[in-house]
Amino acid sequence: MLAASLAGATDPKQIATEAGVDAILTGSLLRAGDQIRVTCQLVEAPSGTVLWSETVSSTLRDLFHLQDELSQGIVQSLLLPLSDRERHSLRHDVPASAKAYEYYLRANQLLAVPTPENMKLARASTLQCLETDPEYAPAWACLGRVNRYIDRFAENVDQGFDRANEAFCQSLRS
Repeated sequence: MLAASLAGATDPKQIATEAGVDAILTGSLLRAGDQIRVTCQLVEAPSGTVLWSETVSSTLRDLFHLQDELSQGIVQSLLLPLSDRERHSLRHDVPASAKAYEYYLRANQLLAVPTPENMKLARASTLQCLETDPEYAPAWACLGRVNRYIDRFAENVDQGFDRANEAFCQSLRS
């Protein structure tokens, strides 16, 4: 929601103030067939100073490797000490395939406008994601949010909490 409200904003200081952060990540994505090029910059908010910049090219098949590479570069540029658990999370909290991630992103796009119809579509997309990758924890958390909404406002309230809770618990196990 915050990102949508800041769409089109170009002043790093304004963005940082509204988001309550010290640095912002900017970037661009170019795609030609199966090839993609991502350029990212980490910008210090008050001054606009570029703290880190990277351009990476890859194929769509290696999209998650590209994400890992960029994430590591950002973390290293911030000089953040990470625990073993956090390092593990950065490397493994990605879906098994681009298709699973596509389903997950679609569900999140639908969640931005919480109507009963969108929630049912988001649930279907999340279930497709989990069918493709049953170990993707963010998708289980998304399913919990969707089930909580649907069962609270649109369907049988009696079983709603249980379905949502089950999905949330699975997200923590994954």
